[in-house]
Amino acid sequence: MSSPLLIAQLRRHLELAADAAIAPELLAAAMRAAAPEALTALLADITRSYEDAEQQNTRLHRALEVSTREAEDLAAELRRRKAIAEDARDASEGRFRAIMELLPDIISLIEPDGTLVYNSPACTQIHGWTVEDLAGMQTFELIHPDDREHAGAAMAAVIERAGAMMSVQYRYRNKDGSYVWMEATAANHCDNPAVGALVTVSRDISERRAVEERLREGEARYKNLADLLPIPVFEADLDGRLRFANEALVTKFGGALVRPNQPVTALFAAEAAPALERHLQRPEGTGELTDELTGRRADGASFPVELTSAPVVHDGVVVGIRGAMVDLTDRHRVQTEMVRAQKLASIGLLAGGIAHDFNNILTGIRGNVSLAVTLVDPSDPVQDVLAETEQATVRAAALTRQLLTFARGGAPALKPVAVEPLCREVATFVLRGSAVRARIDVAPDLPDVLADEGQIGQALGNLILNAREAMPQGGTVHIDAALAPDAGTAGRPCVLIRVSDEGGGIPEDLLPRIFEPYVTTKTGGHGLGLASAYSIVRRHGGQLRVDSLAGRGATFELLLSAASERATPEPAPRRAEHRPKLRGRVLVMDDEEMICHLIQSALGSVGLEVDDCADGEEAIAAFDAAASAGRPYDLVIMDLTIPGGLGGREAAIAIHAQHPDARLIVSSGYSDDPVMADHRAHGFLAAVPKPFSASTLIATVRGVLSTGS
Repeated sequence: MSSPLLIAQLRRHLELAADAAIAPELLAAAMRAAAPEALTALLADITRSYEDAEQQNTRLHRALEVSTREAEDLAAELRRRKAIAEDARDASEGRFRAIMELLPDIISLIEPDGTLVYNSPACTQIHGWTVEDLAGMQTFELIHPDDREHAGAAMAAVIERAGAMMSVQYRYRNKDGSYVWMEATAANHCDNPAVGALVTVSRDISERRAVEERLREGEARYKNLADLLPIPVFEADLDGRLRFANEALVTKFGGALVRPNQPVTALFAAEAAPALERHLQRPEGTGELTDELTGRRADGASFPVELTSAPVVHDGVVVGIRGAMVDLTDRHRVQTEMVRAQKLASIGLLAGGIAHDFNNILTGIRGNVSLAVTLVDPSDPVQDVLAETEQATVRAAALTRQLLTFARGGAPALKPVAVEPLCREVATFVLRGSAVRARIDVAPDLPDVLADEGQIGQALGNLILNAREAMPQGGTVHIDAALAPDAGTAGRPCVLIRVSDEGGGIPEDLLPRIFEPYVTTKTGGHGLGLASAYSIVRRHGGQLRVDSLAGRGATFELLLSAASERATPEPAPRRAEHRPKLRGRVLVMDDEEMICHLIQSALGSVGLEVDDCADGEEAIAAFDAAASAGRPYDLVIMDLTIPGGLGGREAAIAIHAQHPDARLIVSSGYSDDPVMADHRAHGFLAAVPKPFSASTLIATVRGVLSTGS
């Protein structure tokens, strides 16, 4: 083998040996197999290669030493950082656990299929469930059956969209089987690799719901109470928008105007705006404000209202007003009627005084006419003149009775009153000048009624006037009188008087209140006529009823007690020579000299001795003096009212105190005075209303002197 080839093989073996890290003994064996001529060159090559390898090995060792130190330092740094990270993680986990334990709310992780993955410790505090109890449980298993549907629907809505969030309330079962109200807020973090679930925060809202329930109950109670109020009540914010309105406000103004957020200004006329602004923008510290404004209904009708408001304060800040309104329509009407009543009272006082004075004058005229009748021959034509004059005084007396009834009312002076003449007289008076005529039908042999002729005439007149006003175009008012089919309140027979018209009737809703003051069906009416009639009939112990159908007129039924005897006709004047003479002394007390002269003439004509005086003090003194002188008065006729002096009532008390057996007769132009209505209760044996005729006076005196009663 040639040397170059040998050398090449040797070099390859050395390279392989070096690459394969062949032991030196193997190299030595290779070298022994080589030719001698190649050894020198080979040795030189080996020596250089070895030296190069040694140098490279040295460099590698040095590099390896450096790399090892760096690796050890890096490993140490990594171990340090890992320890720090693990400490931070442990600290973070500790804080998280501490926070979870401190949170009053339950933090939960729920997989999309509803499997509960995690619950914070608050679950045990609230529900009693432990982590082990709930592991792998379906959360909907513990929701109240009635709440599962809406809770599930809310959960499904969150699952549908990544990042979605919702809140839902439901009842959750505790470990002891009871339920507690919870509110859960859930967020979808299923696409977050670090979470991969729904995150819910749940809190116990039982106390809050209890408070809310109490608030709802309080609000409902407040609304119910407000709805019971008969006056409109509302709340509005500072911008004037309605926040609350009770039923009375809706009823009064109409639902079209009373809606949430509706401007409160819509309830009032335009001119009320400045006053409303004062209520809404009141200065701080202002309390209640009251104004009279004009309200406006949904139908456009206006009416007066009184608005009273107070501020609504929350946390020391005024946030609105709370107001109440009073409809002043009735108050204004009452005020108007009060003014009218005061005027009527003044007129009544004047009318009463006029009637009293007029009765005194009529007494002089009628009494002297009746005396003249007795002094003139019956065949003398003057008798007709005197009869007509006396009849005129009777009609004048009836007018004064109506004036007195209008002026004073009061307790009725009951006596038998013939029904037919009363009905005809009142109907003629009321219907005079109208297009309405009266048809009067009185049952034969109908008993008289026990009544005050003036007062019951006024009540009947009001009923006939009501019928006349119900037929403005004319018609017929039907007045029927008959014995009532059933007995009255005291078991006595009663007379039923019906007054019917052909008008439009009374609306059904007004029928129950038709006798109340100020209730009327007529434009411009005052609503006092029927109320006055009702009051008069009730004072008589009677009844007043009404029946009406729309479009078929109205019928009023007046029920009065029947009198047990007939009305006493006026005694017919008799000529002096036919009158039986009387004996005795009579004292007359009256401030009218004309009446004193009349009584002296009338009683003197029948043989009585008559003295007179002007007032009660004189009468007492004269009576005492006559008794002391042994010439007592057999009878005293006393005027009830003496202007500026002691009247008959007071004088009678004083005389009876000293002379219990004194016989007294009372007379007055106020024929409806309670003393005249019940004279015996006040110590008088008889009463003679003015104006009286001479024959009436003589008959009354004769009766008292002959019987003492």
